[in-house]
Amino acid sequence: MNLLIVDDEIYIVRALCKNIDWKAIGIDQTFMAFNVEKARGFFGSQKIDILITDIEMPKESGLDLLEWVREKGYGCKVICLTCHSEFQYAQRAMRCHVSDYILKPVDFQRLSELVAKTVAEIKEERRQKEEQKKGILWEYHENRLETVFWQEILLGVQDTAPEALMRAAKKVNIVWDFNQQYQLVLFAVKRIYSRKQEWHENVNLMQYIVYNMSIDIFLKEEDSNRAGWIDDHHMWAVISAEQSMELKENLERFIKLCHQITGIGIVAYLDEICYGEELHLSYQRLMEYDKENVSQEKGVFDILVQNQDETQDNGFYMELRRLLKSKRYQEAGKLADTIWNETGYISSRKLSLNVCAGQYEIYRCLEENQISAEQFWNDELLDMAGKGYQSTGAYKEWLWQAVKRIEELCSFAQAEKRVIVEIEQYIMDHIEERISRENISKHVNFSVDYISKLFKKETGTSLSEFIMEKKVERARKLIEEREDSIGNIAVRLGYNSFSYFSEVFRKHTGVLPSEYKRINKTE
Repeated sequence: MNLLIVDDEIYIVRALCKNIDWKAIGIDQTFMAFNVEKARGFFGSQKIDILITDIEMPKESGLDLLEWVREKGYGCKVICLTCHSEFQYAQRAMRCHVSDYILKPVDFQRLSELVAKTVAEIKEERRQKEEQKKGILWEYHENRLETVFWQEILLGVQDTAPEALMRAAKKVNIVWDFNQQYQLVLFAVKRIYSRKQEWHENVNLMQYIVYNMSIDIFLKEEDSNRAGWIDDHHMWAVISAEQSMELKENLERFIKLCHQITGIGIVAYLDEICYGEELHLSYQRLMEYDKENVSQEKGVFDILVQNQDETQDNGFYMELRRLLKSKRYQEAGKLADTIWNETGYISSRKLSLNVCAGQYEIYRCLEENQISAEQFWNDELLDMAGKGYQSTGAYKEWLWQAVKRIEELCSFAQAEKRVIVEIEQYIMDHIEERISRENISKHVNFSVDYISKLFKKETGTSLSEFIMEKKVERARKLIEEREDSIGNIAVRLGYNSFSYFSEVFRKHTGVLPSEYKRINKTE
């Protein structure tokens, strides 16, 4: 058992630790803190059973600490140290469930007796809790024989031949009626939303709570109704046909209450009414539905009203295609959330068909926008695509992220095209000047390497080749106008060397400038 002493007067704390034989009165470890902040740290790292705290301390008082302790749910016993005999803080302390208080200067013998008494109280409370727990578990297992009988029928262990069934029923004091009909409900815990630690550490107690709620809500303590847990995640209930009229409504109330009180999401699979010897087939059928369930985390699944259409949702994908084609990516992304409602049942087969349909529409959109698969797939999308086959939530998230990725790539591509247009316009505006890649780079605010690679990627022509082509086109037009000499035209276009200009001209037209002028004159 652990004790924490909190007091801003260091010598008092050390005196308490030194002058009292804590181990003799049942204390295993003693911790010291000289302010409230340090005390909070101990609660985070140690299990504190008894807290002894001074009331008046600088910055934060002992009562501030007590209120924090109770707010956080720590169940330690508390003894307060105070200088005031009337204990003026009594009302506030009562709200914090203070066990007792002692006046300063501290009487070591009195404090030792007080702590010894508190240790005894804690031990007694723990003993009572343990006894209560044993009583609960004993009550839970009282009807174990009957529960095992029904469970063996469900699992196919019990021979359902008439004679064998009657003998087995008689052993557990059940009068078997072959004309009696039942409805089987299979409960599956699909998710633990809260109280996770309690489900992990004491699953039997949590299952008992759920079982108890089932008695109150739909079993109604009828002799013909039985329920039990198969494993940590599945519970069954066998309901007499006469009691099944309001069953669905009661199950919905039960599921809601389970979520509120025990923090779990339960799906109740409800099969059609059958005879007792047919319950095994009913159980197998419902377990198969649960195995295939990749979407529903809470609610009632009724096999009689469930739509068994396993085809893909064509209307959804037609709308998705229309939105992607018109580049309405925000709407397309939001559409992913509308494909299935949160409580609807989707089988793994139907999910697989939808994943394939979704990937087809995404690839179709990539092709239309000239986006390669290498550009589209990143590590995050690849990881999400694999998980998309496991649950509807994961698939919807992948579809949404895939649409966002396309929008991002298309926006980037459009931005790149705008840069190309800007580069081409700059070249045309300065065609009769010396044009360098550095000048273009400054104009569009990108590096020389980037604009060179981008221009080549988008046009298939290098930037220098494009500039030459446009200058030659301009030179041809000027020569055809016959208003200037070829030498002056070369200078106007930024060529210092006439011979280099002539060579460039011949490379692009097949003739020298002088020959082009002569041919054009003849024509």
